[in-house]
Amino acid sequence: MRSSPSVYTIHPSAPFLETLARALRDNKFGFGGEFGVSLETADITVLLPTRRACRAFREVLLDQAEGRSLFLPNIRPIGDVDEDDLQLTAITAFDDLNIPEAPASLARDLALVQLIMRWRKAQSASHADRYPIPNTSADALYLARALGRLLDLIETEGGNLSALRTLVPEEFAAHYGLTLSFLDIITEWWPAWLAERGQIGSAERRNRLIDAQRLSIEAGHSTGPVLAAGSTGSVPASARLLKAIAKADSGAIVLPGLDLAVRDETIERLVDEADTTSHPQSGMINIVRAIGLDLDEVTAIGVPDAGSAKARTAIINLAMAPVAETVSWPELASTFDAQTASTAFSRVTLLETPSENDEAMAVAIALRETVETPGKTAALVTPNRALTTRVASYLKRWSIDIDDSAGQPLHQTRIGGLVQNVLELANATRPSVPLLACLKHPMVGLGLPKSQCRARARLLELRILRGRRIGPGLDAVSKAIEVAALDDDLASACLDILDRLRKALGPLIRLFSAGSASSDDIANALWEAILALTEDENGGHPDLNDPAVEALSALLQGLAEPSTTRLDVPSHEMASFVRALMAAIPVRSKRAPDTRLHIFGLLEARLQPMDRLILGSMNEGDWPDIPTTDPWLSRPMRAEVGLSAPERRIGLMAHDFVQAANAPEVIITRSLKSEGSPTVRSRFVQRVMAVLEVVGCKDGLTPNAKTDYSAWANALDAAAFQPINEPMPCPALHLRPRELSVTAIERWVRDPYSIYAERVLRLKPLDPLDPVPGAADRGTFIHDALAQFMSIGKSGDKAADLDRLLTMGAEVFSPLMAEPDVYAIWWPRFIRIAEWFLDREYQSASEGATSLVEIDGAITLQGPAGPFTLKARADRIDRSKNGIEILDYKTGGVPTIDQVKTGLSPQLPLEGAIALGGGFDGVDSKDLSINGLTYLRLSGGTPPGVVATVASDATDLCEETLDGLRDLIAAYDNPQQPYRVMTRVKWRSRYNDFSHLSRIAEWSSNDGGAREG
Repeated sequence: MRSSPSVYTIHPSAPFLETLARALRDNKFGFGGEFGVSLETADITVLLPTRRACRAFREVLLDQAEGRSLFLPNIRPIGDVDEDDLQLTAITAFDDLNIPEAPASLARDLALVQLIMRWRKAQSASHADRYPIPNTSADALYLARALGRLLDLIETEGGNLSALRTLVPEEFAAHYGLTLSFLDIITEWWPAWLAERGQIGSAERRNRLIDAQRLSIEAGHSTGPVLAAGSTGSVPASARLLKAIAKADSGAIVLPGLDLAVRDETIERLVDEADTTSHPQSGMINIVRAIGLDLDEVTAIGVPDAGSAKARTAIINLAMAPVAETVSWPELASTFDAQTASTAFSRVTLLETPSENDEAMAVAIALRETVETPGKTAALVTPNRALTTRVASYLKRWSIDIDDSAGQPLHQTRIGGLVQNVLELANATRPSVPLLACLKHPMVGLGLPKSQCRARARLLELRILRGRRIGPGLDAVSKAIEVAALDDDLASACLDILDRLRKALGPLIRLFSAGSASSDDIANALWEAILALTEDENGGHPDLNDPAVEALSALLQGLAEPSTTRLDVPSHEMASFVRALMAAIPVRSKRAPDTRLHIFGLLEARLQPMDRLILGSMNEGDWPDIPTTDPWLSRPMRAEVGLSAPERRIGLMAHDFVQAANAPEVIITRSLKSEGSPTVRSRFVQRVMAVLEVVGCKDGLTPNAKTDYSAWANALDAAAFQPINEPMPCPALHLRPRELSVTAIERWVRDPYSIYAERVLRLKPLDPLDPVPGAADRGTFIHDALAQFMSIGKSGDKAADLDRLLTMGAEVFSPLMAEPDVYAIWWPRFIRIAEWFLDREYQSASEGATSLVEIDGAITLQGPAGPFTLKARADRIDRSKNGIEILDYKTGGVPTIDQVKTGLSPQLPLEGAIALGGGFDGVDSKDLSINGLTYLRLSGGTPPGVVATVASDATDLCEETLDGLRDLIAAYDNPQQPYRVMTRVKWRSRYNDFSHLSRIAEWSSNDGGAREG
């Protein structure tokens, strides 16, 4: 070992990888040889924090070679996605070390699930309420992953797992006692599981590999120079490796953004005090001190010539000072003036938007602007995944696919959605929705051209599934096809696509019918089903090269591996279990997006050279995140086990902020509200702004007109909005209806536009899939039962009539009696209605009165454009020697007397007018009088029924209402009369199938609401 360790740092404002490549090329690290020509170059090992950084460094070296021959160094990652979850690939051969293998991630998860379920079964029934362990396999899987993260944390930080057993539950809160009992799974059962298989934990194995490399370097066995760059040593094993490399004769480390101007008192505080782990320089200063160097012995490379870059770095570092030193800001900032600070931060912008959506749109516009400059690069850096999802979605507005380093969870991809549809369909009690979702999926062909598959799916939907209650299973769909009135060709097409689907899902359906299945059987059956579903007309599978399909294939192969723990999964849990498996698998696209735009996590962005960095979601809780209560261990427990304080992560995020904030151009964004609640500006931004204010530069982060992307976003949406006017359709007279029912007349009065849509445009709402019995069905059943009873009439024996009415009701309700709502609510209410109805019939019976039930009638009126037919079906007309009474059964709301008399609810008066005109068979219109217009409100509640008489002597009302209808006909026989929308807002119809077509919510808001007619 040499006496002078080799430690370097690259200034935060310098592009890290480019500066590192130039320093390596110029032999600043003293490795010897002519870089790029000498074979000695190939002996150099360069360790970088991530695999992405390794790929980028290779590209930088090739770019700087400018086409010359080059022997690349051995570039390896010292970490993977996050140093807190270190993934190290050995940089020399370790076959002779005999380090045991670690179980694969999936194998570990399933093994922990098995141990969790075993632990749960071990608890006595009397203590089950004390151990709220999930009952389902999916919930156990999520819990297993949480346990796996705890295992990784303890092993990565070198904690003592066995110390968990020695913690005394009585010294902590009661729920931690239960937690410690549950953690027996990882302190006792998990080590035994590993020992039985001769394996070790994955994090422990990585630590051993790192330590093996360290020991090799310390013993002088390294095959060539080793350069570790970009790591802050936040993981103990990597920190030990950095120290060994720095002290080696042919080794060097390059720390990112080490502040060499830190004051001595700050250094002592960071080294000695445990509560300073949140400082961005804490980890690196401790490494330098542990190596045995002072900061003035660290060599800085990439220091900029421009004073503004140095000033920005100095001000940001000053802003990150420990809390105890913030009182000295005025004194420490005295070396800066307002002009210097303003120049230093001239390309740093703070955008504060009203909401998260506004922030995402502003970020998308800033990224979109970057593309306009050839060669310019930009990246969004944020820990907030919701923001990245929104930004990626908004960029598609301009057909830009951004490179997202985190990828997309497998269950949110197209193939992931298909898997969930398939599992739901294989066990669906109501198959209509999952059946159509499966057949209409863009990847499904079932051996047919996809256009033909979609056409048959639409045929099934429109002719078979909509408006019908389909029983469980695909066989029920087949029966519905057989009883439907379809041509032979159409029926054959429906049965063919259903048979293909049944064959594809056969293995899965058999698994579900068995009640439970092992995880490997589920994987095999599911993959077989996916292959059958995605087969095209040529027998191929064009989607198999999709990254998401490859990820699904790897997952299912892992489940079927002999070394993977088998789990027995009940049928009703299979769908949620598979979804939970897919949720943890990221899928990264293989498409070639615009490589100048990226989305990075914090560590990913540390070494990436970008012209513009957008630091998103700079709010407390996101950047930095707020240390939360550990679900497993309290702070004293963490200390006993040997884990670091949660605030340590704040220091890592602070360092990432410092590095990013020194980029050539920086845009800091945040939303003022998150999910409707006010947010707090990130402490990092507040500190920088506070120092700028001390310096006298209050507007250093304020956006100008060229960088106010929030205003651009608002302008973009404003430009896209084009208010519309109220629709005024005026169809030709020959297209206008010349025949309407009395119920349609009410809609004509209340909302003429709905008559236009239905009778002129001939539009009809689609029936729902698997319709749930509703109020309309209840009304129909009650009407039918009462009509059957009244068509026969009373017998004179009230008790016998009640039995007969209930028997008729049971026959009418029988198709839906198995429905819980019908059986538990509707039927008891009908019984009360029947009792009330018969009481009324026997009390109000008139001598010689007869009843006409469900009787049709019509009259013809003359309008300016020709005859107009008014039709009706009266629920009931009671005839007596004094005249007639028209009754209407209402199971819902009843119109008020004012609504009837003003013509808003003209049904009963118009039925009376038809009777007066001789339009009902069996009703003599000669000298006829209307003795009553009555609603019977049949709710079955308290009271079960109500008699609402509109008028006792209603002849004049009926004639007046008919005159009003003549006026209405005459008005619409004018070709200039439009069919307007909801002309009377106060009394508009409660149910309208065409509101979306008229876009009333859009145009009515233009003047504060729909007009009065």
